Amino acid sequence: MSHVAKYETTIGKNGCVNEALLKKAIEFAAKELEGEVSGTFDSRHQGKNLPSFEGKPLLASIRTKDMKEGMGVILTKDKKIQFVHDLDGNRSAFQKAQASVERNYKTLALAVALQKINYKTEVVSANGLTVITGTDTTLV
Repeated sequence: MSHVAKYETTIGKNGCVNEALLKKAIEFAAKELEGEVSGTFDSRHQGKNLPSFEGKPLLASIRTKDMKEGMGVILTKDKKIQFVHDLDGNRSAFQKAQASVERNYKTLALAVALQKINYKTEVVSANGLTVITGTDTTLV
């Protein structure tokens, strides 16, 4: 029996996740949560420093002081995002980290969309928030 929880987000349910944006979202989330990005997570029952889950490699993981075992992020072959963590870990911290990755991914995707319609954008992470600033370049 697995003691690792796995959750799939609705982001990219049509197979349209951008891997580079997801990596950036993970970095922003780790910074926001005062954690660090690594490539493994721990499971009390399956071992430490696991680089994969169910044969799927982690894209990255986040470890924080409240989530020492880490949360792994998997980008499946069909471009779906999955989050994995130890069931014995801090579920509240996991939920906060998952929400942060999802929010940051959406923010970065919005910045890319704005750039496609001639906005010059900058994405800044400060005080626990990720903010887009920008100007319409057609007006300049």
